[in-house]
Amino acid sequence: MMEKMAQISSAGLFEYESELCKIGIKYAGTPGEVKAKDYILSKLKDFGLNDVRLEDFEYLNYMPTSAGLEVFSPKRRSIACEPLQYSSSDTVEGALVYGGDSNEELEALLKEGTDIEGKIVVAKTPFPFWTYPIAKKNGAAGFIVITDPPDDLIRVGVAVADRRKGTIPGATISLRDGQVLLKSLKGRKIEVRLQSQGEFQKRTSWNIVGDVPGNEMPREKVVVCSHYDSQIKGQHAWDNVSGDAGLLEIARALVDVRPKRTIEFVFFGAEEQGAFWGSTSYVKAHRDGVKNCRALINLDGFSSSLCKQNFLETTPQAKDFALLIADEMAWPVHHVGYPMPLSDHIPFIEAGVPAIWIHEGLIDPYYHTEGDTIDHIDFEKLTRITRVAGLCASRLAGLDKMPF
Repeated sequence: MMEKMAQISSAGLFEYESELCKIGIKYAGTPGEVKAKDYILSKLKDFGLNDVRLEDFEYLNYMPTSAGLEVFSPKRRSIACEPLQYSSSDTVEGALVYGGDSNEELEALLKEGTDIEGKIVVAKTPFPFWTYPIAKKNGAAGFIVITDPPDDLIRVGVAVADRRKGTIPGATISLRDGQVLLKSLKGRKIEVRLQSQGEFQKRTSWNIVGDVPGNEMPREKVVVCSHYDSQIKGQHAWDNVSGDAGLLEIARALVDVRPKRTIEFVFFGAEEQGAFWGSTSYVKAHRDGVKNCRALINLDGFSSSLCKQNFLETTPQAKDFALLIADEMAWPVHHVGYPMPLSDHIPFIEAGVPAIWIHEGLIDPYYHTEGDTIDHIDFEKLTRITRVAGLCASRLAGLDKMPF
């Protein structure tokens, strides 16, 4: 019979969250990324996990340098902005055209006859990599994203999700400036100059891996994961130090169990740049092993005091099991659905692995800004969600027969 996992410790979660937040920016290619990697690696070794290791991979790093947005009419002015990451480094001038509040709305506007060729599209979206490619495909000269964090902050993000360089420049601006820009656009032609600059370079990052070996079916695995990199601003306490803290505590709590299947803990690198470089690399490097992966549990973006809903997103075969665990742990679920293409579960799903993504909906208001700080972390919520994820992992690894 499998031994029970140790109690999830709120004190441990607070320690990991605090220490990783102290590092600050953990954007891939920065010193903070290396510090976070070293901290997590050291903790896993201290816990006594089996075969703790680094698996390196090459990726195309983007380092933002500068951006500029100048409006020529009706009144000349400059607007503060940030480079839209992985967009091309270029300067363009052209007429502004509104592209809607989502990729679906931009598609609808195009079908209705909106002409964006040679123009600079301005759109509202927290996920520009869904909308930028549509604008690029339809001949836009540039792309401006209106972001919506509080306090006039500018959310940063990426233009593409296919691990390639974008071909038109892009920038992100604050909600207030975006509202002024859209108000000015009504009934008028507005000409703007958009400039975006960033440096592309091939770099090496790392996945951090450790195991609790299975006793009866060691080749079969249950993978529990998070990503330890951040965006280019701030602590990123919610995205994704919360997931890292949870995964570290689950690893500590499960290190002495004797599961039937192997439990593998993976901290992925370079999730924020492009499209899941670390998890994609892992799936490619472990192609044969992934065939024996019976489930993936992803921890990415949870425990914010500013998010009032719990999201449980699973592939269809894992849905009933995940809901059963949530009910057993008295964890209320406000939304159940298929995992959105926003995190490291995607390469696993594409490889046929059943996946469970435990997070909250939809995003913390300070997502991808310097406002994503430890002050907004609800540690009671972090403890509860970590217990749900930990029970999912231990139960799946300990059953004689998988429930899906």
